[in-house]
Amino acid sequence: MAANSAKARKRHAGDSPSSVYVLPSDASDEDDFAHVGSSQSSQSQSQTSLDRSEMGVIEEIYCENFMCHRKMVVKLGRNINFITGENGSGKSAIIAALQICLGASARTTHRGKSLKNLIRNSDQGEQPRSALVRITLLNDGTSISSSLCTLSRRPLPIHNVCMPIGKGTDAFRPEQFGTRIQVERLIRIEGTAEYRLKDMDGRVVSKAKADLEAMLDHLNIQIDNPCAVLDQENAKLFLKGDPADKYKHHLAWSFVRVKETECETLREELEQCQTKADSYKKNMAKYQAQVEALTADQHHLNESLELETEKLADLDKQQQELKHRQRQLRYPQQIKEAERKQLEHNLQKSKRRLVEIEKDKLKKRQRYQEYMSSLEHKQARSAKELDSVQLRLDDALDQKRHLE
Repeated sequence: MAANSAKARKRHAGDSPSSVYVLPSDASDEDDFAHVGSSQSSQSQSQTSLDRSEMGVIEEIYCENFMCHRKMVVKLGRNINFITGENGSGKSAIIAALQICLGASARTTHRGKSLKNLIRNSDQGEQPRSALVRITLLNDGTSISSSLCTLSRRPLPIHNVCMPIGKGTDAFRPEQFGTRIQVERLIRIEGTAEYRLKDMDGRVVSKAKADLEAMLDHLNIQIDNPCAVLDQENAKLFLKGDPADKYKHHLAWSFVRVKETECETLREELEQCQTKADSYKKNMAKYQAQVEALTADQHHLNESLELETEKLADLDKQQQELKHRQRQLRYPQQIKEAERKQLEHNLQKSKRRLVEIEKDKLKKRQRYQEYMSSLEHKQARSAKELDSVQLRLDDALDQKRHLE
């Protein structure tokens, strides 16, 4: 696997390639843990050249239940890394893990039709429900030591060459991720997968693929480009293909056709813009005359508008004066109207008082008639009593005269 990066910086003259060998995992071992061991000699020789780091450099690749490996950790140096080993030792698994973790599909790795095919098949015990791949990228000036790993008990011929995929000096969102970026991809047996972008402390920052694509774009990593990752199947195209096929693949992988199409599209758009510009220039004089005529009309209309505005202001002033005069004329009328209403109110009040007086008069007349009737009755009774007394008096006088 090799990587070309537009953001790559020239190495110092003292930079030397670091070597990577990986120890094979034992299938019968319970941990099945393949770990990269550091070469003290390589570290001491290249430590002085590793004081500076470059953003996007791969520091570590971690696999769990991925392909044939229960657990595998590969630590990489900042310079060139050589991964060697026998067939089936896991060299291609490292490349596949790198591709899958950075967004490639299972078909791109030529290791399966679906991501779930990359989950380790267990001959003993329960089948794993998921697989996890994780890569750690440098994101600031922290240097990493070169490492020496092998997938064999002894050094073997070189099969794959690994180089950092995307060097640079500008960190990707350092305020969020810090000095390292951890990219994880969790593959489930159901066929689903999940991305996780973590900071240097392992905290999840994002699960969106858009952020992963933004990171790849920032680091200028083209994981689907064979110029960056060349696996066995794509290598066969170079070995067996004729020059014409190789050139076609070169155009496809280097995006020359895409750029040619974009250039042709831009050329057509430029020609259309030029044609429109020429047409605009031809019509400029006509449009300029129309603009001048419209400007003159607008000036005339503005003058007319000012006159109409002045007239409207005069009319408004006259209207205000008329309203004021109307209010002045209405004031005596309002006073008379108020007096009329007051008189009507007093009249109604007097009428009600008159009705009450009539009612009181009628009551008093009735009481007077009753009193007169009672008085006449009393007079008649008094006359009768007086007549009776007079008779008794006359009888008494007659008796007195008779006795005398």
